[in-house]
Amino acid sequence: MQLFPLLNKTSLDNFSVNAGWMSLNSNVDVQDKKDYKFGTLKYMNGESILQIFQGWTVDYKKIMASTPLFRKHNILGCIAEDNTKYVYIPQISIAPFAAQRSFASVTYRSWNLTTFSVVDFIPDDLNYKMFNKVLLSFTFLDDWINPALRFETEGMSTKVKSASSRNLAYFTYHGQIFKVSLEGNVKKQEGQNDRYIKYQNKSWLVIEGENNISSAEAIMFATEMKKIFSVVLARSVNTIQLSKKGIDKKSHRNITEDLYFLENRFSENQMSLFIYEMFQESKDIQLNILIPNWFNKGENFELLVSDYLLTINYQETVENKLINLTEGIESYYRDQNKSLCEKIQLMLHSLPENLQNVLKEKVGLLDNWAKTLKQNRVYIVHGNKKKFVIDNIEELSEHVNLLQYLVQYFILQQLGMKIRNTNIVKTNINGFFSSERI
Repeated sequence: MQLFPLLNKTSLDNFSVNAGWMSLNSNVDVQDKKDYKFGTLKYMNGESILQIFQGWTVDYKKIMASTPLFRKHNILGCIAEDNTKYVYIPQISIAPFAAQRSFASVTYRSWNLTTFSVVDFIPDDLNYKMFNKVLLSFTFLDDWINPALRFETEGMSTKVKSASSRNLAYFTYHGQIFKVSLEGNVKKQEGQNDRYIKYQNKSWLVIEGENNISSAEAIMFATEMKKIFSVVLARSVNTIQLSKKGIDKKSHRNITEDLYFLENRFSENQMSLFIYEMFQESKDIQLNILIPNWFNKGENFELLVSDYLLTINYQETVENKLINLTEGIESYYRDQNKSLCEKIQLMLHSLPENLQNVLKEKVGLLDNWAKTLKQNRVYIVHGNKKKFVIDNIEELSEHVNLLQYLVQYFILQQLGMKIRNTNIVKTNINGFFSSERI
């Protein structure tokens, strides 16, 4: 399997593509160069803009009051530097009466888009294109998931080779069964005068379906898998690569579609919790359990996860972090006629008994701690009921960070993860509190 993107550009790279562009329809001839408009697709910080020179005239008469943008569909770009690869854009849009810029005698308009594909085929008749594999890579994937490399000893020498594919999980989505496996590659780099050899592990996830996987489904899979890993790692994760692999049923040749889509880029947060520190005795994080349960989660659980992810994906104040965490807990138990305090208590009492005992050593009775968290939330939002409120911001931060940790634990527990290394959990809970106050 070809693992690398067609352009050798990841989703985190900034790049531009010069090409001839045309709007595909039943009457167009993709081989007729006179129908192309020259322009540049710019992909920077996860955002995409298509600048067309001497390009399409916008027919503003087609713009209705309820349609704020003028749209063109099915745009094909013939890459200038490589006539074996193309860019396909499902839709571009331009604001009504957008300013037309000009340089000397050259005019151009900038069109907006949220996703585009780089393909090694002309997307003329997609009914004959069968994509049943999605290739995914994420930040941190090379480091913490089971590495792709293996060691072989031959006599006095040791060789490093790529490991074989490994099944990770199966899950069901819209009645179709998907298999998730791990593919790997080892990159070898020799140092100056062959004095040393550096090996770099690269890992990819492959999601394989029984039938065709649409681009919208592929983007959804990437987004959901990114959420899973963000929860497990308790830090922001980004998509590095999203590719579809398939076959052209007419020519019977293998084809590739690399997808680039709008996604927030998160900088590495060194202060976030880390799975190495939190749970594991080995690098088996039970994806065979987490993945199928994730794709069968309910709406309330989705709300809990969304609020939790806000606290790790963005730099928040302590107060906002507490609000988001408690809103997530409240949403998870929203079908129960209970107060916020009672819902926090429900979550705390659902944790394993040995973890509850560790918590009591730090925060006292769990029901009273839940009341303290609730009172702080009420005071932050409404400015009243100051009794039991933690005035010291450092102390409040310790308690909120502990709650964040427990919400992460609760999410993984509800997904079926068995957290066996209780000593690491205890060490981390102790680490939230200042030794000076202890």
